This record gives sequence, structure tokens and C-alpha cells, in this order.
Amino acid sequence: MTHKAKKYGNFLLQFSFVVIASVNILLAQPIPEIRTSANSHSLSVPENSRWQPSKKTKKSLVWQTSPSELQGLLGKISVDSMSLFVRQLSGDTTVFINSVPETIKTRFAKSNDIFKAQTFLQQKLENFGYQVELQEFSLTPNFGDIIFAPNNPLQGWFYLDGSIYHSSDGGEHWEKQFSFVTDRGIKNFEAVNDSLVWAVGYKGLLMKTSDGGAQWEFLEAPFEQHIYGVAFPDKKHGWIAGAYANIFRTSDGGLTWEKQNLPTTFGIYAIDFVDSLRGWAVGPNGLILHTIDGGENWLEQNSGSSEAFLAVRFFSESRGYAVGTNGTLLLTFDGGESWQTEVLAPDEILWDVDFFNKNDGVVVGSGGKIFITHDSGENWTALNILQDESCYYADFNADSTIWVTGKGVLLDIKSRGADWQNFSDQYVEYYLNNVFATKPGTISPDTSVVICAHYDCMAEAVNRMFLAPGADDNGSGAATVLEAARVLKNENSRYTIRFLLFSGEELGLLGSRHYAKLAAENQENILGVINLDMIGYDGNGDGVFEIHAADIANSKSLGEMIFDNVASLQFPLSPELIVEGATNRSDHASFWEQGFSAILIIEDFDDFNPHYHTIQDLFSNYDVDYFQALGKLAIVSLAQLAGISENTSVSERAGQNQIGSFYLSAPSPNPFNSVTQFHFELPRSAKVKVEIFSITGQKVGRFELGNLARGSRRFIWNSKNNPGGVYFVRFQFGKIYLVRKIVLLR
Repeated sequence: MTHKAKKYGNFLLQFSFVVIASVNILLAQPIPEIRTSANSHSLSVPENSRWQPSKKTKKSLVWQTSPSELQGLLGKISVDSMSLFVRQLSGDTTVFINSVPETIKTRFAKSNDIFKAQTFLQQKLENFGYQVELQEFSLTPNFGDIIFAPNNPLQGWFYLDGSIYHSSDGGEHWEKQFSFVTDRGIKNFEAVNDSLVWAVGYKGLLMKTSDGGAQWEFLEAPFEQHIYGVAFPDKKHGWIAGAYANIFRTSDGGLTWEKQNLPTTFGIYAIDFVDSLRGWAVGPNGLILHTIDGGENWLEQNSGSSEAFLAVRFFSESRGYAVGTNGTLLLTFDGGESWQTEVLAPDEILWDVDFFNKNDGVVVGSGGKIFITHDSGENWTALNILQDESCYYADFNADSTIWVTGKGVLLDIKSRGADWQNFSDQYVEYYLNNVFATKPGTISPDTSVVICAHYDCMAEAVNRMFLAPGADDNGSGAATVLEAARVLKNENSRYTIRFLLFSGEELGLLGSRHYAKLAAENQENILGVINLDMIGYDGNGDGVFEIHAADIANSKSLGEMIFDNVASLQFPLSPELIVEGATNRSDHASFWEQGFSAILIIEDFDDFNPHYHTIQDLFSNYDVDYFQALGKLAIVSLAQLAGISENTSVSERAGQNQIGSFYLSAPSPNPFNSVTQFHFELPRSAKVKVEIFSITGQKVGRFELGNLARGSRRFIWNSKNNPGGVYFVRFQFGKIYLVRKIVLLR
């Protein structure tokens, strides 16, 4: 799982560095809405603490699966099997990959071993009898701050994934100048001149170069929290600012630092000085601070806003700008005595503002927002260059070219927006794969249900390339998806079941976002998604776990169904259903973004695994009974959602060529390379419809044959331009369904 915010944390805005030293912000969420069962291993749940979804809601979401059928499935789920999968994924035992003994020491997404894990998962699913698909996606480069030297704007620097890049020709060419392995990425650069450049970042990162970057040195910061901003109006005088109301000043070029007193307890997100005396700092809840004596005294200015401000830039001691959440831009012409407010992009975050001269400026933000002005900010023009990308930083070089960086963004903009180019694709170094298998439904294969988990993991920066076992995060979820595929392989289901294993979750939900976006574009009908992330650790043994179900699509109803299953199936667990303030820090959130119903099952955040993202995340720390219970709950809930039933008709089984005197022959020929045919008999007149689905559940053909009289008939399908692969042909005779599997060879 990506960096998790405690669910009870009530804060407005907190910066969160994950892996790639990007500028990810976790917006504050209110105290969540929670319903709990008894906080023990009791098998009963007090009525006054349980969710009570209406029968209508539950019927619309869940196909009928009898209690006896669910109990039968429970008996097939093996904790030994689940545990073995975890041990194999976490390097605790040897695996055979392409018949060669291997040990998966790390599943960090940028290590070579991630492909061992990928192949292991693929072969496991194939051994269960599934046709497995690999869905490739790239690790989108997440570019950090970019800056050009004020005295020589041909000299520039930007940050990307543990490396500082340098240009000496205004950005025409960039070369990697310095790389380092750390959990502490760069958040902000400050170029005093073309030789002296400062860099600050997460977990107290403080760096500088005095020779234009030929050598970079790490310095001891005066505080260990995140440092979000740095300002040096000259070589000697400088300020760094960050979390927990920290502003420190130096007057000797960084040899010593002195903490300054602030009239706030909020974090400081950005800071700017026009000289050694006059400066401004901004933060959450409309915070703007100002000093005229080098920070000896800071006074709060009235911004007239409650937004969080993320950047501040003053062109002179009187004219300045601040940008922040909900597309808010503030402008002052009197040093902040009064501020004018303009909303440039409602519901978007404006991340940075910069000016080339007193007239020409730029503002960038989320959703690919870029605004330019040529009249000191009186009027702003939106440039429709990008779509969904997030733009975090902007700066001007010597010829007034605007450079913008962000998620998948390394953009230069010339000629007032008429000429632009995005160079980010040149920096794609990694390609990963989602691994998934599909079990087509026998009645409604065009509707799918999903069980998913991520198989990549994380550890300390110095270890993760060669050692990151990730037994809990997220070997536990991945192993349960494998067990679900094993247990359900021979079961009948009304709806198509997809077993999804995502990579790149720890780098920002990359794999699931790629999958969910394509699913939305293809208009897939996904009934519900069960995401599993960290389900093996129960440090205090109280059986508490969480179901995160935002009020999106049918997510809440899906969460209620799983909550109720704990009591009805007598699991030794205590669920908490969280709707208000549900976390978005795992793969279910990618489906929420696309409007799909999805929930997260995860351990108790208040009993958090202390080995999270370390090399000690081992299977030996598991509560195996807890892991087994959560795995069983997830799998039977998936079966219930998918409509697993002995009464769901399916072809390819002996004795099921005929139902209710309706007869359907096997396809002939099969496999085929162009045309195949079926014979069917009607014992009485019936309305007949034929639908053809790909193995992924996509409908590729529909034929209304109308009301046919009793007797024998023949149906011929010409595959025409369909690609080769496995297809399912569903015949509907009135209310009766019969399905045949066919294989098209090309």
C-alpha cells in the first residue's frame, strides 16, 4: 500500500513523499463515518452497531448464492495454500520459474526481481487453467522542481526520481548531473546564481552546490520534518520552511540556522524573499505571513480566503502572487496589505506561479492546467496543451521560454503558447505489467466482478533494489487473489470474474489507474471491485479490520454486504465500515476515479504493522488465523457478488447440453478459423437470442432470432474480422441460458 494517512488524522493539507520524490499532496479528510461490531472475537454483532442495507439494495447488488454453497466454498479455501503463496512471493521459500529454481528477494517495481514475481503469478494462474493476460504500462516520469539561474538563465536544473539533471543551454539539452539513493526526495530548488544552488526536500533533506552542480553536498538540516521551501535572496541570507510551523534562518550561508517564531502552528508550504529583510510565507487555511525585518517578527496578513496556498512569488516588495487549492489565485499590489482573489480553475489545485518580468507570468496546476498572463496578472489565458496530467512547477529560461514539470510533464512553451513540446517520453525507463486472468460468466458475461491486489512492494531506500520481502504489503493480498482463482476455477458464476494483480501501486497506483482508465474507456460493466491490501497482521489479536467504501456508485452497498457477511458466516473478526473519509491510498481508488463500485479490505490502521515498508515485513510476523479469516471473507464475498451457484448453467460440462428439453449441440468445427455452427432444438416456441463474448467479457456479437416455433434449427457464426482467441457463445431460449466455448484460430 502507498503511504497511509491515519484515518483519525484531522488536518487540512499534508505533503506526502512516496517513492519517486514527487509532490504528492494528501488532502485532509474529516473524521470518518464508522460502524463497528463488538471489538472482540465475538461471532455476534450488536444490532445497534450494524449497517442495515435495505433488501432492495442488496438484491440489486448481489445474485442469490445459497448459504450451503457459500459454506461449501469455505471448506475449499486452504490457509496452507494461501500461506505458501505468501512465502513464495516474499522470498521465504524457493519457487520454480520456467522450471528453474528462483528466490524472489524483492518485488520493488524498479528491480529486476519484479519480473520474477510477474512470471511466477502468470504461471500459477496458468497452472490453475486460466488464460493469462499481461497488460503493459510505463512508469510515468514524475518530474520535480525546475529552476534556471537568475544571473544566467541558460543554466538550469530539474529533479527526477533520485537524480538532478542539468542544462547549460536553456533546456535544449539535459544531462544527468547527480544521483542519490534516499527516501528523501527534492521538493524545491533555489538558484542564487549559476554556481550556488540550494535544494530542500522530504524528511529534512538539505543540499547545495557551489560549483553549478559539479559537486553536490548533503547538509545537516536544523529539523527532520519535511522541508517544503527555500529562499536565498543573496549568498549569505536564507530561509528554509516546512512542516509543523518551521521556519529557520541563516545569515552565514547555511553554516548555522536559527529557528524563527511564528504566529501559527500550521505547516509552511512555500516561502519567498525579495531581499534580506522582506519576505512572505504561505500555508493551509488561507495562511499568509509577512516579515519586514528578516524574520525577527512575522505577522499574519488577511488573505480573505480559507484555501491552502502552495506557492508564493513576489516580483517586487509590493507586487506578489499566491496560488493554491480550488484553483485560487491571490494578487497584491501593496505588499499584501490587501489581496485580490481570482478563481482560475475550480476544483483543481494550482501548484506554482512564476514571472519572467513584471508583465509575463505563468500559473500551473492539476488537470493539466496552464495559465499565462502578459499584463501583470490582470488577465489570464488558459493553454489547452495537456489533458489529465498534473503540472507542479514552472520557471522561465533566458529567452522567456516557459518550462513546466509534473507527472508525465517536461514541457517547454514558446511564442506565448503557440509552440510547445513535451519531452517526458524521453525519460521513460521502466515498463511494468499488470497480470490478470478472467473467468467468464455463464449468464451475464458482459458484467464483471473483480478481486484485486498489488504485487509490488517497498522497503528502505538502501535495501529495496535487492531486498524487499513485502509479505504483508502486499504479499497477503496477492496470495488471496491467487487462492480465489484456485478455489473458483471450477465453479459456475452468473457474472464474469476477473483476478487482477497490479504492479506500480507503491509508485502511485500506476497499474490500477492504467487498468481502470482503459476499463472506463471500453465501457466495461463492472459490478464491484474487492481490493485487498495488507491483511496478514493483527498485532493485538482483536480481529479488527477495516472496509473502506466511499459513497461512489454502489461502493457503500458492497461494503455493507461484506460487513454483514462477517456475522452471517460467523467469522472471528470485528469489522469497521468506513464511508466518510474512506482512504484513497490503494488500488480501489483507481476504480473510484472512474466511477466504479469498489471497496478496500485492510488491517486496522490503529494496530498498524510496525514492519511496513521495511525488510522486516516477513511472513513470520503474521497472525495466520486472522489472515485466513480475512482471505475467506474476501473470497466468499466475491463468490456471492459473482453469483456462484450450482444452478448457473454452463457448457463444457457433461450432461449440460440439454436444459428443460432445450438442446444445444457442441460447436462444429471447434477450434475454427472462420465459420462455426451450432444445432439446437426447441421443444416449444420460444424467443431466441444469441450473444458472443470475448474472454474478457466484451460483447462482440448480438443476434435476435425472434420467436421461433418448435423444431430443429441451425445457427452459423462468421467470425469475420474478430481476432483469434477464446470466445463464449450464449444462447437464450426464453429464460433459459446455454453457453458454449469456442476457439478462433487466426
